[in-house]
Amino acid sequence: MNLLYVSNARMPTEKAHGWQIVKMCESFADAGAKVDLFVPDRRKNNPIKQDAFEHYGIKENFKIQYAWCWDLVGQSRLGFYIQVGTFTLSALVKTIFKKTDALYTRDEVFAWSMSWFKKNVFYEMHDYPRAHFWLYKGLFKRIRKIISTNQIKKDRLIKEFGVDEKKIVVQRNGVDLSAFESNKVEKVHGIFNVPSEKKIISYIGKYKTFGQSKGVENLIDVFSKLQKENNDVFLLMTIIDRYSEFEEVKNIFQKYTVPDSSYRIQTHASRDIVQGFMQLSDVLIMNYPNTEHYAQFMSPLKMFEYMASGTPIVSTDLPSIREVLNENNAVLVAPDNSEALKQGITRVLNDNDFAQRISKQAMEDVRKYDWKNRAQSLLRIMQST
Repeated sequence: MNLLYVSNARMPTEKAHGWQIVKMCESFADAGAKVDLFVPDRRKNNPIKQDAFEHYGIKENFKIQYAWCWDLVGQSRLGFYIQVGTFTLSALVKTIFKKTDALYTRDEVFAWSMSWFKKNVFYEMHDYPRAHFWLYKGLFKRIRKIISTNQIKKDRLIKEFGVDEKKIVVQRNGVDLSAFESNKVEKVHGIFNVPSEKKIISYIGKYKTFGQSKGVENLIDVFSKLQKENNDVFLLMTIIDRYSEFEEVKNIFQKYTVPDSSYRIQTHASRDIVQGFMQLSDVLIMNYPNTEHYAQFMSPLKMFEYMASGTPIVSTDLPSIREVLNENNAVLVAPDNSEALKQGITRVLNDNDFAQRISKQAMEDVRKYDWKNRAQSLLRIMQST
């Protein structure tokens, strides 16, 4: 199968969607597809100077092609729209006459535009329409399939847009299980000063998404209370987005008077290092607030990596999380509730048998979410429709 994947994403990027895109392209290629990835040419303004294959440490079994765009992202809201428009036009010119068995994209603007010309468009939905409903209604009628990353979005598409149930496929995000086959703890300890004598509470991810809190400040507040009760804990935060977030997060630690010796903030660590941090931790935290985006639309990549790491998880109890996690493979606590989060963390740290039981179950449950399985399933769907 000839598969053309189009995404308006800076490549490479430190953000999670970049990893998801390249792992799917690599996995599609591993499954036998001939894959071309079209992305905007934003290399001049990209702070990451490595090519994508080197940056992500992936196999060079697919091609990356760069489409021209006017890169004004970050300058203004108008600049963002100009970039989207110029990339979409450029990508259309490059791909409209290209023979391909399937056009795959996670960008609604490109999907909408290309759906007027080709019928083999597959749209992977990571968010949910909040405006321009007319655009989406037309898109949903013309494209071949919608790939929803959770069941909630599928149910809402059927109810709110009248989309035929058979047109929607649920494929949650995934994980590279092979990355967790080796123990990377010693490598991390050899490079970073992480206290081995303390119990490590870890958060991996961004400080905010779409400008929305991800519960980081609340976690630091809870940790400050834990630390005052028990000096045997340490908070490790790996903020994997912008360097500017380092100062914002550091100020929060100061606000709650957490001593410097009780925490570490790591920015822009490699994937190997991040995975090592997960493995050396005693508990991993997902403290999402109860907002519509987090509760209804997400399928967080780190959830699957947390599960594969073998470290117990404490997460807020949200419908989107419930599709994967439950009381057998994690500790689920009420969202926006500091006391519940504190009790959840304390339970894991104080009950080793329980912690081992839920982490072992999570490792077993995550096996079905391997990127390779996801790619093979999607290829079968694309070939049969």
